[in-house]
Amino acid sequence: MKATLLYRITDDELEKEICEDLENIRSLGIEVESVTKDGGRGIIKAVRKVLPKAVRQRCLAHIQRECLTWLTRNPKSEAGVELRHIAMTISAIKTNNDRLYWCGMFRDWHERHKEYLNARTASKVSDSEWYTHKMVRKAYIHLRRALPDMFRLIEIQESRRQQTLSNHFSDISKKTYQFTGDFPLGIIRTI
Repeated sequence: MKATLLYRITDDELEKEICEDLENIRSLGIEVESVTKDGGRGIIKAVRKVLPKAVRQRCLAHIQRECLTWLTRNPKSEAGVELRHIAMTISAIKTNNDRLYWCGMFRDWHERHKEYLNARTASKVSDSEWYTHKMVRKAYIHLRRALPDMFRLIEIQESRRQQTLSNHFSDISKKTYQFTGDFPLGIIRTI
């Protein structure tokens, strides 16, 4: 169902307020199956607390937008250009095969650019040091942290689709057996 169930004017995404809002939605008799959220800690904690069985999906548009902000339109490094391309493809992921392909690209990118990501620059005037390629590193870490909840809805759709197919072919198999049981050729196999 897509509808505005309630809204709140607030200064911040506070866990306490989000918990109250989720409780109010539940008190309306609405069963929440999934929650699509940004990466804010308040909403993550609130959903875990109030709706522990709900599927938690990260908003892919938020993830993509954050990465593209850090990587800019014209990254200067090969690693930045490649990671920007990977981030740009997030919105095209629709199936489990797309997900697997994307995760493979992301993993391969990390293997190729691990040293680049971990390169550090030391201060010439003090003992401090920092990551040399901060923005590319930020984009990578953002994707890595979001990854566990990026494709939950695709996983559910795939699971439901396979269950439907399994039920369908199970039903056909039963009917085929019943239909062909009296024939001398035996059971016709279903694929």
